[in-house]
Amino acid sequence: MRPSHGFTLIELLLVIIIISVFAAMVGLSVGGTSERQRLQARERLYDELSLIRLESVDQGLLLAVKLIPRNHRAGCRVSGGDP
Repeated sequence: MRPSHGFTLIELLLVIIIISVFAAMVGLSVGGTSERQRLQARERLYDELSLIRLESVDQGLLLAVKLIPRNHRAGCRVSGGDP
């Protein structure tokens, strides 16, 4: 029997498959982060709008929300007035 020098094809294929599985897992976890952040931002916006609505009803005022582009400091501005 001759001594082995190197890896067999099966061993190399198994290593490639294992590396591919790990790479796919990392790719999915990184890709899900932006989706999670988007959902959290949507929830925060909904909560803020709900709070503005409640304040409007409590104070008996007509409140308006002005959305400001992202490159500005504030996300939105609320102004009030009589209905």
